[in-house]
Amino acid sequence: LKRFATGLLTSVAFYAPTQPPQQYMGQPPMGSSFTELRGYLMGDYDLENTTLRTPLPNNIDVLVVIAPTTLTDEQVFEIDQFLMKGGTVIVAAGAYETMVVSQSLSASPNFTGLEDWLAHHGISIEQSMILDPRNSAFPVPVLREVGGLTFQELRMIDYPFFVDVRNEGIVDTSTAVKDLDQLTYAWGSPLNVSADPNSERDVVELLRSSEKSWTDASPEVMPKFSNGSVSPYTPTGVVGSQLLAVSLKGQFSSYFDESPAVVEARERARELEEMESIDLSDELPVDSTNEGEALEGESTSGTELEELNEVPPSGDDLEPSTDGTLAEESTDPTEEGQDVSDKELAGLETQEEEEEEEEEEDTLGVVGSVIDHSPESARLVVIGSSEFVSDYSVRMISSSRGSLYVNTHQFLSNLIDVAMEDASLLSIRSRGHFNRSLPSLTTLETRLFEFGNYVAAVVGLGIVFGINVFLRIRRRTDQANWFGA
Repeated sequence: LKRFATGLLTSVAFYAPTQPPQQYMGQPPMGSSFTELRGYLMGDYDLENTTLRTPLPNNIDVLVVIAPTTLTDEQVFEIDQFLMKGGTVIVAAGAYETMVVSQSLSASPNFTGLEDWLAHHGISIEQSMILDPRNSAFPVPVLREVGGLTFQELRMIDYPFFVDVRNEGIVDTSTAVKDLDQLTYAWGSPLNVSADPNSERDVVELLRSSEKSWTDASPEVMPKFSNGSVSPYTPTGVVGSQLLAVSLKGQFSSYFDESPAVVEARERARELEEMESIDLSDELPVDSTNEGEALEGESTSGTELEELNEVPPSGDDLEPSTDGTLAEESTDPTEEGQDVSDKELAGLETQEEEEEEEEEEDTLGVVGSVIDHSPESARLVVIGSSEFVSDYSVRMISSSRGSLYVNTHQFLSNLIDVAMEDASLLSIRSRGHFNRSLPSLTTLETRLFEFGNYVAAVVGLGIVFGINVFLRIRRRTDQANWFGA
């Protein structure tokens, strides 16, 4: 009933990159798509897509960030402030992006934009990819000729980049991994958690690889299959269990001192101020020729000044005095220069005040408040792979199993339910799985089962042969008794 009720479902903000439009018909999609994951989550939650370029609505409970790529400071700020408000942030990001180009796989380094933000909270994504001898099968199309006809079939090969997580790999026993007996971790990177920043937080390891796994900083994700044979993968570097997913709960401190929008508005106002000052200097050029002539005029000899003083002024330049004589009007050049300089100074002060008012107007409407610390209910979940929920990887795993594979989708749904402390949908969600994974076997156990089947078959044939011989002897004996009588 909760699925069809209004206001009872958990509100989830979902961020995932959008694929660029196709340039021509039949062009393969560039990058990963997450359409199936989005549709799966819409069945249980009130899902709302977001670009992280505007503040998240107040009704959002959980923020899911899948495959972030080159996030801006404004987008990281929205994630940071949502966590500071006490929300739950689930980040699925790997150090590499896997793409399918011309029927070949390639992996390129991926810059998420969250590296510094995660490091501030004590988490880092290692620039490498995990390989594990305990892995899921990878379907490879193979051509086979039968009676002159060519058929294409899928051949399952070992692929260490598809880490098969089960048993001891599922570390946490809480509802986050409830009813999950297996999980395929595709094209993922290991995580490192620092002890100092997380000393007062609740750190829970969710998933780990096997003890025989290793990492590769220059991964060749194309399967090593040619001419019908598979080349084995050789471990390189340090061999050991790697952390795949972790959950942090507690108080977090903000990565930002001030809003990036305020910083951008201040820089924009400063640029406008510089441009206006350049325009003013262009409108009022300084004439060096006139300035030199003025200096020469000031250096006129005293005799010339006396001759000029002897010239009687015109009547227009005289005004009557109190005693009836004509008084000369004051034309002191120093007083006029002082008046001009005072006016210019007052104009400059007015201009500076106007520029300050314009700068204040430029920053109006920009939210500059920053929440410094989060409450204890804040939770951050980091998964070192985004490809494990992509449409391409899920389809390949489904083709190898012969049924729809949704364990990775269920894992994300469980994380959302754990964040909201709502386990009512977990039992319903687990009922929909008709596929139950077989337990993983070691090489010795596999050989024991194989030889045991051979021995059982031989023993079974021996028993059947013995029973047949016994029945034939008994029948002959009975016939001999009948004829003898």
